Amino acid sequence: MKSLKRWVRRRREIAAIAPRCRELEDEIGKALGESVRLVPAPMKGGYDEILTVEGCRRLGILRLNNPSKDQQDPIGPLDPGIPLDDRGRIEREWHAYSMLFPLGLSPEPLVRGPDFMVCSWLPWDRASRRLLADSGKIWSLLETVLPAIASMHGAGLTHLDLNLGNVLFDPCSARTCLIDFEFGPASWIREDQQKAFDYLRLIEDCTKPRRGGANLKSDLRRLGTLLSANVPAEARSAGLDFVFSRLQRLAREDAVCDVLREVFPGLPQDSSPRT
Repeated sequence: MKSLKRWVRRRREIAAIAPRCRELEDEIGKALGESVRLVPAPMKGGYDEILTVEGCRRLGILRLNNPSKDQQDPIGPLDPGIPLDDRGRIEREWHAYSMLFPLGLSPEPLVRGPDFMVCSWLPWDRASRRLLADSGKIWSLLETVLPAIASMHGAGLTHLDLNLGNVLFDPCSARTCLIDFEFGPASWIREDQQKAFDYLRLIEDCTKPRRGGANLKSDLRRLGTLLSANVPAEARSAGLDFVFSRLQRLAREDAVCDVLREVFPGLPQDSSPRT
């Protein structure tokens, strides 16, 4: 019954944006110089609709605000990232890609409007899917994505929801891209804390059994070495009393946290989530 309700809700969401999609096919086609059609992507997206832009080949990915899409994720008082409003998400993602694409760390931003943006399509898996297929890739992923995070921070950006689903990874070229910048910082969090949180959020996701957790925990010394080589001093010195209220899975990983404290001494000794 739940799956049927989800299917019906999804059909309604897609129907709600159909008139806007017809307008955008013309607008985006003119900008890209060829006739295009928009196709709902396999992923359901987060706060926005995600569609592929199809021409003579797949040309890009469209993020489109959908006013009828209901998203009411609870935000706790110590959550470092908060969901942006419709236009804020478009603005943040466009800005992030404009900064990261020249560094080879994101898709290319192509076209934008007040309620949408189009970026280039990359034929890479999300890291979450790649690790589900081969959890042994966890180390090659970390060797690639940790320097990418440091470069992102060096460009003046933080992510605040850096789970493995928001990382594209191509093991053949040993390249990675960072995507889906939907969150902005809470009013109380400093930049050094945002940077430290990006690393910790990623490591928490890597502890999941289906995402390489056993491989990660089999060689925690290697994890510590990788973090020590890539995390800059500013992020290391951040105060992190808020972290376990958000990263509750990580709080239960005592051995992982012991290694993390060698790099992030501000990580609380008491792993009980704060409220």
